[in-house]
Amino acid sequence: MFFADLALRRVGSGILPRYDLVVLDEAHTIEAVAADHLGLKVSESQVEYLLGNLLSARQDRGFLMSIDDKLALPAKISVDAARAEAGKFFEGLAHWKKEKAPSNGRIRDKGIVDNYLSAALDSLEKSLRVILHELTRQG
Repeated sequence: MFFADLALRRVGSGILPRYDLVVLDEAHTIEAVAADHLGLKVSESQVEYLLGNLLSARQDRGFLMSIDDKLALPAKISVDAARAEAGKFFEGLAHWKKEKAPSNGRIRDKGIVDNYLSAALDSLEKSLRVILHELTRQG
């Protein structure tokens, strides 16, 4: 419950009353519980699922296919770029895991692989915001 509250407080909410002291029972599980509530888990299939909902790999399905091509083209290009960068990113992680990862597989350090995926996803977000703005304007 404590870590759920901490996660909610990070976004300006919370479920527990104000506290100054915390006593944790079952403290031997604290790392796993904290990771579940505060950690980040992203898989290649999750990224592909998101990108596929926007534009399938064959480019014949997805949300962007329902929009005027002139408006959707920058986002389609961004989806393709993000898909390519995701492949490189997760391939790099797999190589790192095979060669250097601790036995528990946890990543604790930044920059273990080149990350151009974040920039590609940022670019995609910007192009989707343009679409949102235009579709909202059109009514």
